[in-house]
Formats: sequence, structure tokens, C-alpha cells
Amino acid sequence: MYSLSYLILTLLALYFIHYRRSTQRLSRYLSGPKPLPLIGNLLDLPSTKAWKVFLDWGRLYGQDPLHFEVFGQHTLIVNSREVAHELFEKRSRIYLDRPYVAMIDLLGWRSVGFFLMPYGETWRHHRKLFQEGLRDSAAAEYIPVQSEKTQEFLVNLLKDPDNFRVHIRTLAAATIIGVMYGHDVTSTEDYFVELAEQAIGALSKLGSPSAVLVNIFPTMRYLPAWFPGGGFQHLVHQSHGWINDMVEKPYSLVVDQVNSGVGKPSLLAKYLDRYRSSGIDDPEQEKAIKQVSATAYGAGAETTVAQLSWFFLAMAMYPEAQKRAQEEVDNVVGKHRLPTYEDHANLPYVEALMRETMRWRPVTPLAFHAALENDIVDGYFIPKGTALTGNTWAMTRDEIVYPDPEGFIPERFITEKGVCNDDNVEFIFGFGRRICPGRHLAIATVWGTMASVLSAFDITKAKDENGNEMELEVEIIDGLVVHPGTFPCTISPRSDKARNLVAQLAC
Repeated sequence: MYSLSYLILTLLALYFIHYRRSTQRLSRYLSGPKPLPLIGNLLDLPSTKAWKVFLDWGRLYGQDPLHFEVFGQHTLIVNSREVAHELFEKRSRIYLDRPYVAMIDLLGWRSVGFFLMPYGETWRHHRKLFQEGLRDSAAAEYIPVQSEKTQEFLVNLLKDPDNFRVHIRTLAAATIIGVMYGHDVTSTEDYFVELAEQAIGALSKLGSPSAVLVNIFPTMRYLPAWFPGGGFQHLVHQSHGWINDMVEKPYSLVVDQVNSGVGKPSLLAKYLDRYRSSGIDDPEQEKAIKQVSATAYGAGAETTVAQLSWFFLAMAMYPEAQKRAQEEVDNVVGKHRLPTYEDHANLPYVEALMRETMRWRPVTPLAFHAALENDIVDGYFIPKGTALTGNTWAMTRDEIVYPDPEGFIPERFITEKGVCNDDNVEFIFGFGRRICPGRHLAIATVWGTMASVLSAFDITKAKDENGNEMELEVEIIDGLVVHPGTFPCTISPRSDKARNLVAQLAC
């Protein structure tokens, strides 16, 4: 008994010495909330809307990056684009990794989802496939799919404007699944969509008490399901089955279609053609093709849904911006047709409005990185394994770059010559080699939808029973992707001509 107690005390003492040394090496140089012994800043961590809290910390401590730690795990918060550029762009080789989150690993997503993978050969392979299929020049190949799904969205909006958010979700799902699999999605009850939503739904449990405890104490992963606190194992078991279905079932259906000669053009079909043409039997390549095709939905659909939802809210709240964009569309395109992607260069205000929507409410306000090796930046030491969080929300609130950051001002992106400036707000899609490879597809989908909606519809505040406009005080729903809470608005055709134009699309 004495030797066991002595051993425990010795281990605790060694941990405390290590904790003190590792904390002091960073604390000498970096500001942040003062940590407590052993638990560090556990009690300081925000339970919701961390991006707002981190911005407040930046203003309070006046330094960037900031530092906090929990049980010896260091995290740096990067609130400025300058520091983000230095670390994540110039030194991207060092900060390519993802922080280890035990529950994501347990659920099976860390080894499948490109956007959650650690740096390594598998990640590089997946990234190469994504870039080949979704690079800027390749995105033009999928304009027919995007145009078709945007037109279906407009028809749904005309028939049932009150359910516009359901239609947005259908649009996002139909576009991505159409591009990846050539599969025609007409509702969110589609088989492909349900498979993906089921698998992705497991990630929504990351904020549950048991998941949080597993992330803080990773050894809990070994608890059996019947043991108190081990109930999360049921979700883990289900998640692996859901992910397997999401990866394997759509792939098998498309392969059967391709083999039967009835497959539609898709990115998966291109991957398969290239793979088969190589004449090499490579199970790892086939596995990567399956996973990339499956996880594209999880990586892109939710952000597109959120971005377009914020657009509808912004148009209801800021009618002046909506009116100016509509006037530009009318002058350039006319009222006899809908905008196309060929009109993009001639619609700078619509482009500026899209950029301002993305800046005003960045849908992924935090970008997660980790250090692959030790580094020294401006005299402070960053140990290998340190987690780094780019606070995109804070960057979009930089009052020097964006005066009146809470205002919705598309004009901030327009030069005196009437063209868009160089700030394309691409940083909202991530940084360095971790930037979203599907951003070109996402931007094209969002721009095409916005331009078409502005051409055909008016979005206004809803009115109460007395005919008075209802004020919009909309909550931001927290998560890895942030959405607006439920809000009422009125969506109506701009004219009889616009109504007929959209109605004809259903014929």
C-alpha cells in the first residue's frame, strides 16, 4: 500500500512539474485567461458561441495569438488575418494537422472525413482527388447541374414560399449529390440524402456531456457500454454502421449504373474511369474514391444551407441592398430571362452582396489546426501538438478592414470605379492547404442562387395580423456550422412577368 501511494504521488508530482514547465514556456510570451493548477482554463471555456468569447478575450488581453490550456493541452486562438496568414499560409507545412478529438475518432469520422482527418498520406490522397475534381477550372463542368437545381429551387419557392428553408436544404443536397454521383435528388427524403444525414448526425452529439468527458479524458473510450458513463458506446457502434452505409451503398449503385451503361455524368464516374483505365488493382485508391465521394456532402451541404439562409435573412433586414442588387440585375440581364453564370462579370454588386453575406455571418466561424512540429513565432515557443484555432468571426469584425462590422454594407467591396475590390473573403473557407477544396463549387452555387432569387423574387419582413412589419431579432444557432434561428419572411414574385418566368421552368 505504501509503495502504491508513493508511486501515485511521484507520478502526480512529475505531471505537475511537466505542466508547470510547459505552461510557463508559453505563458511567458502569450496572454490569455490565467490557468488554475492541473485543470488549467477548463472553467473559462465557453459552452456556446466560443468565437464571440475569443474575440472578447482578444480585446481584453490585447494580444494575438491568445493562449489557454486544459489539462496540459495548449491551444492558441488566432483572431487576426495577419497572424493567420503568417501561421496558416506562410508556415502551412507546420500547421497542417487537425487537433485530436477523441469522440470524432471513436465515431469513425477521423479516418473517413477529409475535413476531419489528421495530416498524413491518406489526407494528401483525398485532397488530391478533391482538387482534381473540384478545382476552379473543373467547376465549370458542373454548371448544368447547378443551373437545373437552381431552377427547381425557384419553382419550389414559387409554389411553397413558407418552406423556403426546406427548399434550400433540398437545393444544397441535390447540387452536391448530383455533381458527385449523378443522382437526381428532388427532396430531402431521398435515399442518398438520408444515408448522409444519418451518418453526419452522429457529429451533432459532440456537445453532449458524455462526449465532452471523453474528449477531456480519452481513456474513457475503453469503458464498456454497460458501465456507468459508457452509454456513448451505443452511438459509436451505430455511427460506424451509418458511415459504412453512406460510403458503400451509393457507390455500389453508381458502379452498377456505370457497368450497365446508364450512369449519368458525375465526379465519381470520372474517378472510376480513370481508376479502371490505369489497369492497376489498387484497393486503397478505390477506398479513397468511395470516401471522397461520400464525404463531399458532409463537407459542403451544411455550409451552403447556412449561407443561403443568412442571405434570405439579410434581404429581409436590408431592403436597400436588395433593391440595388435587383436594379443591377434588371439593367444587365433584363426581365425576360434569369441570370446565368456568364453574367457574373457584369454583376459586381451581386458579387459584393454575396461577399458581404459571407463576411456578415461567416458560417464556419472557427478553423481548427494543430502544430506538426515545434515552432517559434515572434519569440514565443509553440510546442508540437499545440492546437490552433483561427477565429474567422473575429477577422470579419476587424473594424480597420471592415468599418461598422455589424452593418450589412455590400458597398465595402466596391471600388470607386464600380468594380469589386481584391478582398474575396476566401479566408472564410479556411487557410493554407486546409482551405476547403470544394469552395469553387460552393461559391458558384451560392452566387447562382442569389442572382436568380434577386431577379425573380422580393424578400420582405413578414407582417402581423394588423399589417405591421415584424421586427427580426434572430438568434445565431451555434455549431461547427452556424445557422440563423427560425425567422418569418414574405417571399413573393416581383411581378407577373417574373411569376410566369419561374412557372415556365416547371414545364
